[in-house]
Amino acid sequence: METEPQEGSMDYVDSLVQPTITPLELTRKDSFSQWHKPRKHWVRRNQWQAEALDLIISLGLTGDARPLSYLSLPGPDLLDVRSMQQVCAISNVGLRFVGFMNSQKPADVTELNISLDEVMRLEGIHPTSTVIPDSIQSLADPKSVGYAQAMSAASFDIVNIDLCNSIGNAPPLNEQEGCYEAIRQILDFQRRRRPADQPWVFFLTTRANHGTINANARERFFDCLLRNVHDHADVELAVSEALNLDQARLLAFRSGSIENDTAFENAFAAAVSKWLLQMLGSSPPIGTIKLLPSSCAYSVHKPGSRDMLSLGFMCQTIHAPVHDAAGLAAPGVKTVLPSEPKAAADIIRLVPNLTHVDEILADPEKFEAMVSDTAEFMRSARFDAAKYVEWARKDRQKTASSTTVTAA
Repeated sequence: METEPQEGSMDYVDSLVQPTITPLELTRKDSFSQWHKPRKHWVRRNQWQAEALDLIISLGLTGDARPLSYLSLPGPDLLDVRSMQQVCAISNVGLRFVGFMNSQKPADVTELNISLDEVMRLEGIHPTSTVIPDSIQSLADPKSVGYAQAMSAASFDIVNIDLCNSIGNAPPLNEQEGCYEAIRQILDFQRRRRPADQPWVFFLTTRANHGTINANARERFFDCLLRNVHDHADVELAVSEALNLDQARLLAFRSGSIENDTAFENAFAAAVSKWLLQMLGSSPPIGTIKLLPSSCAYSVHKPGSRDMLSLGFMCQTIHAPVHDAAGLAAPGVKTVLPSEPKAAADIIRLVPNLTHVDEILADPEKFEAMVSDTAEFMRSARFDAAKYVEWARKDRQKTASSTTVTAA
């Protein structure tokens, strides 16, 4: 952390001199990770920032005293928080963020401290913003410090669960490794605390290739979808027409018999979405979700696949007004949400249309434009922009070579 030089003091003892402290020069970082790729910044720009801007407008936050409230899993560079701050700054809106980051690496802790100091100085950052040095799994324990700190916020306008692995990587009911209970707690908190007239956005980034998903968890995710397909003709039709699947193939995916990666990835996206929809509608005040058109995918495990999903959902709850059966009082205004089967069918029909980020950036001009944009963004987090451009281009060549070999 940079230390400001102090003035010398001769007030009491002439011989006592306060030494001048030389400011620490922070070197530009030149080591890059998977989440620094141009495609990830494409997601920040075209999904996270775009949806944040739309939400700010729809909630009427521009110029308001209330900041945008944001929950996320930032890395040590706080890149997602920096991107949200950019949107808030141009919208004349403050930003109050709560992050969870648990790392035992001293370098990560040091970088987080530096980045947090930088971010807290940015325009519009609320002074109560914080990064909790714990994992998102701490939300599974209502007695934990992480739970108390996160839930002391009112409700969140945006929740961003950006996972490097699959949401299904751990066995069910595993509070140490899995984040199922943490997400349930977040949805329950939002359901109870969020005003009915204020929709909110939930982002979920997860691996979708079957090798990253625990077998028991896979079965339970697909059970959510299979129950809907069995009980509701509209959902069965959506699965048939949009995903080109029937109950038999869904049962095969449930058991781990995967003959087509893309078909499984689409079905998994639908199953995870159905799990979230099911929880929000499980008890009053009930809620619903819509899959946002900005949802997208890209390949990590296998070139050309859609094994990394970046899903976005618009969420809303209903707080039904008290009803006077005697007819003496006026009826309250009641929000009507789509039925759960219709909401599920609508989501399923959008899944095959997820934007494939790699296909967009396969265009050399679009790739170079995104590399340039990302380099400038990375510069704000003390990365060496020139070395970033060099790294991004080499990574593209490496990926292209890998794709050629795979195709051959």
